[in-house]
Amino acid sequence: MPSVTAIVATRDRPEMAAEAVRSILAQTRPPEEIIVADDGDGRTAAALAARYGVQTTQSWKRGPAAARNAAASLAGGDWLAFCDDDDTWLPTRLEKQLAVADADTVLVFADADRSDGRRESAGRKPAAGSVFRRLLLDNWIPTSTVLLRRDAFERAGGFHPRFSPAEDYDLWLRVSRLGQVRFFAEPLATYRIHAGQLQNQQLEMIGATVATVENAWREGRREYHRPAGLSGRLRRLHFLHGRLLAHHGFPAAARRAYLRAWRYAWFYPPAPLFWLLSFIGI
Repeated sequence: MPSVTAIVATRDRPEMAAEAVRSILAQTRPPEEIIVADDGDGRTAAALAARYGVQTTQSWKRGPAAARNAAASLAGGDWLAFCDDDDTWLPTRLEKQLAVADADTVLVFADADRSDGRRESAGRKPAAGSVFRRLLLDNWIPTSTVLLRRDAFERAGGFHPRFSPAEDYDLWLRVSRLGQVRFFAEPLATYRIHAGQLQNQQLEMIGATVATVENAWREGRREYHRPAGLSGRLRRLHFLHGRLLAHHGFPAAARRAYLRAWRYAWFYPPAPLFWLLSFIGI
């Protein structure tokens, strides 16, 4: 019987983190251990340890990548199951995901319900199997639904802080080169939409996503054919990054992003147009 370590990443949100832990304790197939990875002042982890008997780690505001890595280094489970403190699991999550994980599986993910009433997969096309090339075109793996084989996590090198806040996407890309990815099409977690999420830091997220995709393709291009649509995606990401940089008052950086967008598609008039407009503050 495979063992599971649940890892809850949190930073100074004790009530949300407590709700996440309770959803893990309510699993029909509970994990063997729960580790709270506290990236804040330590009080959240201390309170949860006292109340629920969970293990804790402290990373002192070094970011979610460092926090999750610290917890994973203590994990004894064959599988790592992640949950961010602002999300919760549905009761059958682990039971259903373990049932579809065979010997070739390195990662299982699922759909998620959002607190705004939408599905996380809405308008997207999650894939399963050998997904590296398709994953370069979109990240449709919600972190709080991921069940990841621990030896694959270690072989891939864990979360890389330099790709924050897209460090999870970076890891899924590296892990997807190690084996098969399974998708459980039902929602098995609830993804809470609220102010202050990392996902809402659009400028940082777009910049990190560009770096993540370009790095993943550099590392994987000797093993895989270039996916159709990759150049178009990178062109769009660089152009959007440029628009956001210009909006936030970084015209020189915006011009560099526009030139990178143009590099991926010479017949893309918006890139040179906005490169010129950036000199007059647009």
